[in-house]
Amino acid sequence: MTHLRNCRKLSNVVVSGTNVGDEGLKCLSNMTELEFLDICYSRVTDQGLKALRNCNSLVEIMAAGNELTGAGFADLGPKSKLRSLVAYSMPINDSALPHLAQFPNLEIVLLNNTHVTGAGLSALKDNPSLKAVLVGNCRITDENLANFQIPDGWTSITLNGGDISDAGIQGLKFPDSIVEVALSGTKVTDATLDHLARLPNLISLDISFTSVTPSGIARFQKSCPTCELISK
Repeated sequence: MTHLRNCRKLSNVVVSGTNVGDEGLKCLSNMTELEFLDICYSRVTDQGLKALRNCNSLVEIMAAGNELTGAGFADLGPKSKLRSLVAYSMPINDSALPHLAQFPNLEIVLLNNTHVTGAGLSALKDNPSLKAVLVGNCRITDENLANFQIPDGWTSITLNGGDISDAGIQGLKFPDSIVEVALSGTKVTDATLDHLARLPNLISLDISFTSVTPSGIARFQKSCPTCELISK
């Protein structure tokens, strides 16, 4: 990585699957034109993210599979141009989400297979730029979703694999802006299909590996003929 120290005009850096670690990230600290960074599975911790605090041109960070709790995102600061963050399969928890809310341009955040709960999602409501939030296979339940409402402006939410039933989904307020919902592997039934059929702009719904029935699917497709229903 040391050979990159003087390559300050690089716009894309991919070091996924390497041992670059926190020390290696220091070599990127002066790359003020860096827009895309892939550090997936590269032994990076929260401490290592401090090296990116001056990389204010970053638009997309792929950081999956590292030892990040999310505290390191606080060092990237509100001046960031970050629009997309891929941060799955890490020990990120709810305490990280307020840091994500500070990014004024963040549109997509992927947090699948982390320790995030439904209660923590409330911290994201203060980010008006967010459009798509993916939190599949996290620690989300009916109970910790109880005080969360999907903000106006969100277009996509993924809750795959959560301990979520019809009660949890029916307790959510889905804004008209929602076009994609993914509930694969949850405990939902036909009652959830009936509930989501009311969404006027829904174009994709994933209810694969759930307890929906053929009759429920048929009823949904009649109500929402233009919506792609993923049921297998």
